[in-house]
Amino acid sequence: MDSVVRFDGIDACMKRGLAHHQRGEYRQAIANFDLVTEMAPDFQLAYFARGYSYNCMGDSWRAIRNFDTAIFLSRDNASAYQFRGLSYFDLGDYDRAIQDFDDALLIEPEDTGVRFWRGLAFAEKGHYESAIREFDSILAINPKDTATYVNRGIAYSRKGEQDRAIADFDVAIQIDPNLAEAYAGRGRAYSLKEDWRRTVADYDAAILIDPSIAHTYFVRGYARGQLGDETGYVQDIRMARRLGMDI
Repeated sequence: MDSVVRFDGIDACMKRGLAHHQRGEYRQAIANFDLVTEMAPDFQLAYFARGYSYNCMGDSWRAIRNFDTAIFLSRDNASAYQFRGLSYFDLGDYDRAIQDFDDALLIEPEDTGVRFWRGLAFAEKGHYESAIREFDSILAINPKDTATYVNRGIAYSRKGEQDRAIADFDVAIQIDPNLAEAYAGRGRAYSLKEDWRRTVADYDAAILIDPSIAHTYFVRGYARGQLGDETGYVQDIRMARRLGMDI
């Protein structure tokens, strides 16, 4: 399939652009969406799709400019607000992200995906009570959402409520015993309670599932050191460094 055919119509260019996007060929997708906006400057879907491709490439500012235009052309496009919010989130502008998630929820109030990201944005701002309320609302709709249990657990842990955090990680592990992030989160909560044996056990489980995460070795190493296992401490710190942790 050619990446761009300049004499195709709007429909063909959109279809080809979407096909490239689905294959992860974002530059080719954008080239086709460029043609659509040249032929039809008010074609809202092309701006949204081009913004989404830029978002997937990590080019948040270009993504935002395209979502701006998509929203200008259609104020009731909840997805455009959501993805512009995600782009602001990626830039660390959590206030603008939350405002966009708010606007998306005015249009689609039951969208748990938007609520999840709004909860994460609140947590990043240190507003843990607001984050927890957001995660509560998701679990009221979907009580088996493991990602929400994990992130509510993280919010409780950062808030200093380690027992409630551990309870959330427990539920996530019961639903899916292969969640490395749940074991790591629970291990961190145990470490903050200075329960070093349980810390090591949970990080053992996390590393068994996913041995590629540097900070899991770092925390396990620290816990091993607290238990007097100097050999284990040294091994884990070396592995954390090998995986790119600057310690």
